[in-house]
Amino acid sequence: MENKKIIEGSAAITKKDYRVLAYFNVFKRHPAEPYILGAMAILASSVIVGYFLPWFHPEEPLLRLSYIFWIILALVLMATEYMALQYLKKEGDQTLGKEFCYRFTENALEMKDAEEVVSIEWKGFFKGIELRHHFLLFFTINHALIVPKRAFSAEDCVVIRKQLQSKLGSNFILRCKR
Repeated sequence: MENKKIIEGSAAITKKDYRVLAYFNVFKRHPAEPYILGAMAILASSVIVGYFLPWFHPEEPLLRLSYIFWIILALVLMATEYMALQYLKKEGDQTLGKEFCYRFTENALEMKDAEEVVSIEWKGFFKGIELRHHFLLFFTINHALIVPKRAFSAEDCVVIRKQLQSKLGSNFILRCKR
């Protein structure tokens, strides 16, 4: 069977790889989030305009409190996104530029660098996503392995896709145009 063969490839992790993961986390994981943040930004700017223009002031205190609530909520969401991106950057600095050898076997994904070998069984992943140039394999909701497709041939990428579909089932999502 085609899925049984062991597939190996190696690639260095670049800043572009981490940008893809950060972009996915901010904009693709929760597709409505940018629109919600945009609506909050519009509401916040209307509140700021209303503060400086006397004809815009609401007369009811409850309405003023709701404006303040939305401003605080927007600031909290934006700060959370900023902190998440900074965390990714800090974590990424440790592996940036390292050459990894990826090995897809029937039972696990093995990653090897100059210092250590890590093997994660397929049941350790709860979600997999195929993007145009990467496979993202999540083992927690916030932690993913970035597997660049440039480490493999086009034929190997097809075999890896089939293997991930068989191992992860409905938890494997295609987000790329073939």
